[in-house]
Amino acid sequence: MKLMKQEQANVGKLTVMPAATPNFLVFDALGASARTGCATLYEVNMASGHCSRCAVSEQLKIPCRHILAVIFRLASENNT
Repeated sequence: MKLMKQEQANVGKLTVMPAATPNFLVFDALGASARTGCATLYEVNMASGHCSRCAVSEQLKIPCRHILAVIFRLASENNT
């Protein structure tokens, strides 16, 4: 649960942009490239639940912060 809470804590710091359905682009300045000041681009496919360049969801069997950021954005759009 600690890892899941860490992933959730970073969701608000990510930028999510829709791409070709069902894909989203997520800009993450928190990853390894944060030391260089560059954001890393992740592609999230919501149909398959796959996040490119991120092994968290596959290895730990929990949604990574990039997938969580897309879910949060979709939920907030549905509430407005």
